[in-house]
Amino acid sequence: MSRRGTRDKGQVKHYKNILRYQIQPRERITTSFWVKRPGAEMIMEEKDFSFDYKGAFSKELFVDAYERLLLDAISGNQTLFVSTEEIAASWKFIDPISRAWKKNSASLLSYAKKTLPISEELDGSGLSRKEIGLIGLGKMGKNMALRLLEKRWNVIAYDVSPEARQEIILKGGVATNSIPELVGQLELPRTIWLMVPAGKILDEVIFGTSAKLSADPEQRRRVGSNGLAALLAKGDMIIDGGNSLYEDSIRRAKKLKKFGISFLDAGVSGGPGGARNGACLMVGGEKSAYDKREDLFRDLAVSDGYEYVGKAGAGHFVKMIHNGIEYGMMQAIAEGFDVLRTADLRGLNPSTRLRASADKRGKLKYKFNLKKIAGIYNRGSVIESRLVGWLKNAFEEYGENLERISGSVGHTGEGEWTVKTAKKLGVPAKVIEDAFKFRVQSAKKPSYVGKILSALRNQFGGHKAK
Repeated sequence: MSRRGTRDKGQVKHYKNILRYQIQPRERITTSFWVKRPGAEMIMEEKDFSFDYKGAFSKELFVDAYERLLLDAISGNQTLFVSTEEIAASWKFIDPISRAWKKNSASLLSYAKKTLPISEELDGSGLSRKEIGLIGLGKMGKNMALRLLEKRWNVIAYDVSPEARQEIILKGGVATNSIPELVGQLELPRTIWLMVPAGKILDEVIFGTSAKLSADPEQRRRVGSNGLAALLAKGDMIIDGGNSLYEDSIRRAKKLKKFGISFLDAGVSGGPGGARNGACLMVGGEKSAYDKREDLFRDLAVSDGYEYVGKAGAGHFVKMIHNGIEYGMMQAIAEGFDVLRTADLRGLNPSTRLRASADKRGKLKYKFNLKKIAGIYNRGSVIESRLVGWLKNAFEEYGENLERISGSVGHTGEGEWTVKTAKKLGVPAKVIEDAFKFRVQSAKKPSYVGKILSALRNQFGGHKAK
């Protein structure tokens, strides 16, 4: 605001120039100022200059602030009402995501410049689809299917059991009555995960009942036409998630490569519980094939629980050694708890009491609570482990004497393969070899150590324990 003055009959009269900013009800700027009227006389007159903000723009470009404020208040849009505290709280969700991207904890989709048209990027046609064919709905396969369904995968499954197929359907998946039907329902390029027994059955699923296949498509249709190799096309992928011998996986990968079909061998650890809630995956095969389906491994695995370990056969080799180590660890736990139990000479085993008496150990009469000891071993000790935790669960379920558990221990091959492989490589593996021999001999010599081993196998793998 400025002042100007004139003399009127000896008096000085002051005039005010005024600049007005009007917010409501109409946004505008108005200037009122005094000027001399044209002519000889000193006469002042007021002039106005007004700028109407709303009138200067079209309705499409201008939204009255007060109108917008009222509208947002009525509709519940808090964009204009967000406090500093609310903004700070929202970053608590964003910052961990940004940090995870920087550490590559969650891989971002990427592509070379000018290799993926923007139209494909927007409609997703150039990206990996979350669709999987799954053959084999046993304890492991069924739980993997259920996990993938929860992860919003389109699961198309097959199993010889109608009951298993029906369960997948009830959970929102698709189940077919045959392998050819399963293949036919998958979009190209197809990915099929196999959870079937290793050996001859697996070869028949992949290559059909005929032992030989020709690279000629017509021959493939005629010979072994009920195997996946005859049904799939170039660019498709097969993943074996069972416990196959690594040498067989190498052979299968070479054979399928002739047809342009990728093959990955995935060692899966964690038992049925892991398959349902997140497993540990060790994957072998061509790295390019692994990269294409890393999203699948990520969704099947526990957090950070999957890894590419090398070329064809490497996944099953690493899983084989894992199971050999498992043999040794279980044996040590079982033998240790057998010593704890034997230290109680008031136990129920007469032969134990007689042996202790003959060895002049009669003064040692501890009464250990094996379930509690398993519990404390699993709370911060050096031998804390899932195996010790499972033993505690077994004691709770079956009692410390494990009377309903078999003293003869089953074995599925991986321990024996580990021993044979170690000998081929000239590497001593005495602990694993002795643990394997114990299981073989337990068929004729059942024992309390065997009971513990059987109980553990039942807890983590759902194997028969009686």
